[in-house]
Amino acid sequence: VTFVSPDGSESDRQPVARDRIAEAVFTDTKHSGIYEVRTAAPDGTITFASQQWHDYSGLSPENEAQDWLRLSLHPDDHDRCLATWGRALESGNACEIEVRNRRHDGVYRWFLTRATPVRDGRGQISSWFGTTTDIHDRKLGEEALRESEMRFRAVSETANDAIVTVNEDGRIQYWNPGAARMFGWPADEAVGEAPAIGRVGHDV
Repeated sequence: VTFVSPDGSESDRQPVARDRIAEAVFTDTKHSGIYEVRTAAPDGTITFASQQWHDYSGLSPENEAQDWLRLSLHPDDHDRCLATWGRALESGNACEIEVRNRRHDGVYRWFLTRATPVRDGRGQISSWFGTTTDIHDRKLGEEALRESEMRFRAVSETANDAIVTVNEDGRIQYWNPGAARMFGWPADEAVGEAPAIGRVGHDV
């Protein structure tokens, strides 16, 4: 997106036009999972954030512009986000990051934030355009899956019985110590192979 005046220079009305476009983009995309849009100056100072974000965070536009990283981010995500955003500002490259943002009641939810540079007619960065998408339910699902896998391994690694899983191609994905003992086939050899019925010492 480029905002220039007829003589090729940036228009004084660019911030107003940019904010209106940002709001329009948010209106068009809010049903696709995008929670908010925002714009920032070339140095990273927030110049616009959609109303839904202010309702979520409880931050005023002034607080958002001055110190949104400290006020919005989970303490464990602050330094990582600051480093990612700093590299983007220095390099002029787009970036994305998953972080937890604080809701107005103190609850943190996971979001995917993307930022893309907007350049003028001379190729210089005139602003940044960003979107924030709520991914909290997905992150909770991923965490639940990891915990389930950890519990499965904790049980299967100590089980005396053989526990084996195969993928849709019929190749072994997991081969526990019990299977290795029972069939005399080490896991580092079995995983990735197709069970060989009738193979002496390796029957599964």
